[in-house]
Amino acid sequence: MAFMQARAEAAARVLHRFWRKDPVLDGSFFLDLSQPRGTRRFRPVLGTAQALGSSGELGLIRSDALRADLLAYVERMKTRLDEIDRYDETYYRPGVAMLNLAPLWRTPENSAVLQYSDDKLRSRPNPFDRVPFPNEPADQLASREVYVGYSNLLTAHRNHAVQYEEMLQETRALRKNVEARIRR
Repeated sequence: MAFMQARAEAAARVLHRFWRKDPVLDGSFFLDLSQPRGTRRFRPVLGTAQALGSSGELGLIRSDALRADLLAYVERMKTRLDEIDRYDETYYRPGVAMLNLAPLWRTPENSAVLQYSDDKLRSRPNPFDRVPFPNEPADQLASREVYVGYSNLLTAHRNHAVQYEEMLQETRALRKNVEARIRR
């Protein structure tokens, strides 16, 4: 949740610079450009609950309400995971594709900001001395592709963070319910 929230906030900061008369194009600008371009997927462990449901062993749980809660929880998590996948396809992937059409966002001065451990299979070395075609940092804030790309990344990461927050709340509620039933 925090991972996605930080990327959404960075994308928003990039977008906010489009609306400023004299935006600051410093090191934090380049960090904000880079952060939303990465993502991760987190998946709750549903195997035990799914196995209980699909094997018919759910009858081992005496409480009808708890059995229903477990099955409903698994279905809600599947639905949320499907939503996250949809956000990837609708917003994240198109955003990254759009940004690949935009001006290069790194300059020789900031080429060391993000270092990757292995340069052998990358199109750009770490660090580099020059950009092979014209590129100015201000070009980023004059590019429709950059604006649309970061708008998509903001939407994807923000929506992911919301889904993860709701998954966390639902998981906590189920755990509380299970613990209460165990104590009875």
